[in-house]
Amino acid sequence: MRKYKVMNSANNFTAQEIEEIVVMVRLELYNRGLPCGAEKVRKKMEEAYHVLPLPSRSTISRLLSRKCLTHGRTGWYAEDYPEVMSHGLKEEG
Repeated sequence: MRKYKVMNSANNFTAQEIEEIVVMVRLELYNRGLPCGAEKVRKKMEEAYHVLPLPSRSTISRLLSRKCLTHGRTGWYAEDYPEVMSHGLKEEG
């Protein structure tokens, strides 16, 4: 598993923690009404959070897609997937 470091710090980040940082930064930008695509998320991670090594823009983009955080969305919506909900699966909370 790849480890990530914060510049000038002994902290290491797991891949899961990096994913959480990407989501946090994306939602922060969105909530402030700022551009929140993969490139902007990457730039914010570099400048404000000093995450090294930074995930690539394409990795961030895939992660945002997987988390349903694209096109101005803030997550997974059950009404978009009625076939899943009709099979008794519950929305993750």
